[in-house]
Amino acid sequence: MSKRTNVEVLFDSVYTINQALGNSDNNSNGQRGVLKANADHIKLCLGKTEYTDVLTAEQTATLNKAVTDAETKIASLPKENLE
Repeated sequence: MSKRTNVEVLFDSVYTINQALGNSDNNSNGQRGVLKANADHIKLCLGKTEYTDVLTAEQTATLNKAVTDAETKIASLPKENLE
């Protein structure tokens, strides 16, 4: 089995965000956690030259959109169950 590149692993976060956004599960705390963790991971990686030097403009736009979509969804989730 071949080793996956850091960029391939980074796009797993985009996939996970998209899955969470499509999930109609009522567990807003679980969804919030998944979205936040993956958005934070993408933002962290976008702050490192080892990623920004190899990402295309299209890839960067896709990553930024995933972060924006996740943060928008997080903001819309009920806050009553926050711990």
